[in-house]
Amino acid sequence: MGTILVGKVESGTVKKGQSVLVMPNKRTVEVSAVYNEVEDEVTIGACGDNIRLRVRGIEEEEISTGFVVCSIKRPALLHLIDKKTGRKSKRPPQYVKKGQKVIARLETQGPICVEIFEEYPQLGRFTLRDE
Repeated sequence: MGTILVGKVESGTVKKGQSVLVMPNKRTVEVSAVYNEVEDEVTIGACGDNIRLRVRGIEEEEISTGFVVCSIKRPALLHLIDKKTGRKSKRPPQYVKKGQKVIARLETQGPICVEIFEEYPQLGRFTLRDE
């Protein structure tokens, strides 16, 4: 039958037959059905839609509130780092504010030079800008 996931499509689309990634537990699942707000089956869920997904490949016990479904090619944020304790958050953040530390996966359009911060601080950091 499958597991039902409920949420809002924040960006992109999701459709029946698509393989997606459930984060932060990094489980690949297959979407077997997409339902709209009134629980009619639809072919696609688009940005802004509140939907239910029936998925195969994960059990309800393996999912918690705050988990994120994302493209396999674009994994979601993984953890916020607490400034005082240095500990990772248990749940993935929905967004990151200025000054916060986060563990995330980034994909660039081309190669970039980045070093391990502890070994070479000048090349171990970068700034993300939205221009």
